[in-house]
This record gives sequence, C-alpha cells and structure tokens, in this order.
Amino acid sequence: MIYTNYREMQEHGTFDFPFAFYHIDKNHPRYIMVEHWHPEYEIIYISDGELELCCDGVKKTAKKGDVIFVTGGCIHSAKPKDCTYNCVVFDIEYFTRSNNKENKDIFSRFYFTDRVDLLIENDELSGICEMLFKLGSNFDDGDKLQIQGAIYLFFGAIIKNGLYTSGIMSTGNRRKMKQFRKVVDYIHEHYDEDIDIESLAEHINLNRNYLCRFFKEICRRSPMQYINYYRIERACEKLLTSDNSVTQVAMDSGFNDMSYFIKVFKKYKGMTPTEFMKSVEREN
Repeated sequence: MIYTNYREMQEHGTFDFPFAFYHIDKNHPRYIMVEHWHPEYEIIYISDGELELCCDGVKKTAKKGDVIFVTGGCIHSAKPKDCTYNCVVFDIEYFTRSNNKENKDIFSRFYFTDRVDLLIENDELSGICEMLFKLGSNFDDGDKLQIQGAIYLFFGAIIKNGLYTSGIMSTGNRRKMKQFRKVVDYIHEHYDEDIDIESLAEHINLNRNYLCRFFKEICRRSPMQYINYYRIERACEKLLTSDNSVTQVAMDSGFNDMSYFIKVFKKYKGMTPTEFMKSVEREN
C-alpha cells in the first residue's frame, strides 16, 4: 500500500519536538513502504519477521532485532515479510540548534562527512531502540526528555562502536539523485493526469533516453512502469479509505480504461481490485 508521497509532505513532530513515532504491522494501511524520501533522518527497529530495504539503490535484508538508519534525503523503500517494525522520524538539526559547539560538531558530521551504516546488528543499539520506542508509544513531557536522551545514547553508541563510514556521495551521484527526486515528485503530483516520457523529460530538461536509462538504474523500473506501480498503490489506498466505486477509483488514479486498470492491478497485486478488498476484509 502507499506509504506517502515520494517527497513526504507531512510534518514529523513539531518544530519544538521534531520526533514522530510509527508502529507498523500487516494491518497498517502503509505496511509496504514505496519509494520516498524526506529531509528528516529515520531509525527503524525490527520487532519481528524480515524487512527487505532499498536505500539509494543499496539493498539489505533486516531481521528481528536489527536496526536500520536512514539518512535525510535518502530514497528508500521496503517490503515486509511477516514483519512488525517501529520507526522514528526526526530532524537531526534539532541537536545542533544550541550554542554547544561540541554538540554541533558531533551531529553535523553525520550529514556532512560521515554516514552511519545502513543496517546495524548490535545488541547495545537494539536495547536502546527498545527503550526509545517504548517511550515513543505514548509520551508526556518527562518522556520527551528521555526520548532525547535515548537519541543521544544511540549516536553515542554509533561513535563508540565505529558503526559509521567516512566519506560523502560523489558529485555525479548527488546530481542523479536530485534529478530522480524531481522526476518522481512530478509523478506524485500528476499521477492522476495523462503523463508521458516527453513531459517528464521536459520537466527536468533531460534527453528522454538518458531519463529512461538513469531512472531504471536507480529505481529498477522504467518511468512508465513506476507510474503504473504508483497509480496502483494510490488506488489501493483509495479502495481502503473511501466509499468510491472501483470505476471511480480507477479514474481518480489516472486510468481511463477499466479493463486496463484491472489488468495492471492484477499485474502488481496478483488479484483484481474486488478480490483485493475482500482479502483485506478477511485479514481484519
């Protein structure tokens, strides 16, 4: 199901406390995480099962007890396998706003020069995450202080155990990722309209052949395959959260031909829209 728009527009927490917690299991409407990015950083803790994650083209499989660290701006997606996981999305700059120069230097390195390992198997961090997400389940002002403390413990353990690598993304790769985000942001804004390769290429001032090549290199799908994939994810969300007919959902998701909508839906979901809704009802 749809996770969020590719460039997430929702606010994660508040300016004064920019931490947002999410508990995800198979009954959650955003169980499957489609490709997206946000400027905030994210910690994911696997409580059960497995999670197949892809971050900026790097694929990892996390299992129970593992910790995933997603840096701000990273394009990521995930496919759960009987998985329950918890996420906290936060603004790392929250820790550099004070006049404490040492604080600024330590946290700034994690978005300028050093990159925390994507997948971490570490008992100390697992214990910190268990505490962090217990605090985040229903917190008051006292818990807010403890949540900040847990984040400090998290980064302290990262540094102490050397769970990071030095270096920054090459200029060429940064340019590609910026172009990719721009293309997919456009798709997410206009998915319910008539989109073709020419309009996408024109939007970011690129040759259509180059666009198709670099898009598939990053996403493992052609632009048109991704458009249909995203449309179906949006259709799934509409089927579960509205009372609209299947025909109306198809039209609202960018499909003008009902038979083609069903064909594409079956391709990505292995069942018709009606069967999909019945399967969700049985699970609940």
